[in-house]
Amino acid sequence: MPVRDEFRLYLLDQMREAHGGVTSRRMFGGLGLYADGLFFGVVDDDVLYLKVDPANPSDAERRAQPAFAPMGAPMSYHLVPGEVLDDTARLRDWVAQALAAAAHAGRRKAARPAAPARRTPAARRAPKSPAPAPRRRTPRP
Repeated sequence: MPVRDEFRLYLLDQMREAHGGVTSRRMFGGLGLYADGLFFGVVDDDVLYLKVDPANPSDAERRAQPAFAPMGAPMSYHLVPGEVLDDTARLRDWVAQALAAAAHAGRRKAARPAAPARRTPAARRAPKSPAPAPRRRTPRP
């Protein structure tokens, strides 16, 4: 869903006060929020959702908020109440927790073994090795 430019500018102002270096990118009609090389937030329909770590007990307050659920599938991004967005000190804490959750998720992904590379359809059709050369017959005496 679209994000109004006025809300985007307000949000980026608030975020930069809470944590310098926050940038945004348009994605799927909404916005993605980035800082310190981490994707930590989503904005959809002028609503801010920040990353939450399900393994972190101190994220209980954040987990109690509604989850971002595009197409009905809930994700680990939860709504930030308006009173938090308006309070720079509280927002700073929420952003710090979201960045920690994003970093933790990145470490979990890095610890997983990489999936084997998939062969393209063209590569699957190609012969796996060159065909053996035909045997040369020697004439019999």
